[in-house]
Amino acid sequence: MNLFPLILKYFINLVFIILLLPGCNDKENTTAQRPVKIIFDTDPGSDYDDIGEKIKTGLRLINSDIKNSPVKDTYRIGMPLSGDLSGRMSWDQTAVLIGVYGTEGYFETVRGIITVNADGSNTWEDNPAGNHYYVKQKMPVDEMTIFIEERMMYQGVIK
Repeated sequence: MNLFPLILKYFINLVFIILLLPGCNDKENTTAQRPVKIIFDTDPGSDYDDIGEKIKTGLRLINSDIKNSPVKDTYRIGMPLSGDLSGRMSWDQTAVLIGVYGTEGYFETVRGIITVNADGSNTWEDNPAGNHYYVKQKMPVDEMTIFIEERMMYQGVIK
């Protein structure tokens, strides 16, 4: 069953958080790679890169005066347990940032074709006509960290 027509009906951009980099060969993780292969074989276009690793968030949040925040509680409890005392890597936050704001001003977009093989290996080909994209950091990491943390710390107003 091809779900992409349904997905494309509701989504403008499909942003994947994946642990594959061009030239990666993860033979031990082939079960997890199979869905990725199916997605990239049928996907009309997607964005990927390992940018969230460089962007550490949460430190300002846990040191803030914010009360009754499940996000703050999660970071406050999880960061010491995982040893991420300088902040958590922000793969989810950067994917959401791209999904909400796009890449303009935040990331350089590289267009091409990723091929994911059945054994879990993959290759990347730069190609201006390709259906896939990956992003490279454009906004300085410190600025992006602040930008993301400000949104993580946002508290809505109850009306």
